[in-house]
Amino acid sequence: MSDRLQTLQGELQSILDEKMAALQTAIANAEETTRGIVTAELEIARNEQDAASMAEDTKRLEQDLDASKAKADAARKSNEALRGERDELALMLAGVEEEGSDLHAEVAELREKVAKAEAANAKLQAEQESLQSKLQNLEETASKMRALKAELMSSIKQNMDELSGGN
Repeated sequence: MSDRLQTLQGELQSILDEKMAALQTAIANAEETTRGIVTAELEIARNEQDAASMAEDTKRLEQDLDASKAKADAARKSNEALRGERDELALMLAGVEEEGSDLHAEVAELREKVAKAEAANAKLQAEQESLQSKLQNLEETASKMRALKAELMSSIKQNMDELSGGN
């Protein structure tokens, strides 16, 4: 009977050792998965901060773009006003030939203003195009970040489901 007890005890010890080894393996796997989840959550938090920062940058760029558009519109209106004034002066010059030298100087001055206004307008338009390009790049980056976040969340859910199903 003693041999039988020892045999049973040996078998039970062997089974217990196998179960302990399997449990230790399961614990190690769970710890590794937990580390992965924590890393993913940290990455998500960093991505959310980046997205918030990009949203702020986008808002600021949109405000800058609106201001640039307003400046461009003002420059355009100023340019149109100057062109109208120049045209009026050209008509007056044709009607009053004896005052030609004074009017020529005034027209030259107005042309200089128009050229400066056109140069300023061109600069503002170039700035506006640059801002629109930056805005488009930021929107594309934000879209990529949203897709990455969705992918990470899906991966985390899948890992959690696997962990839940593994128990």
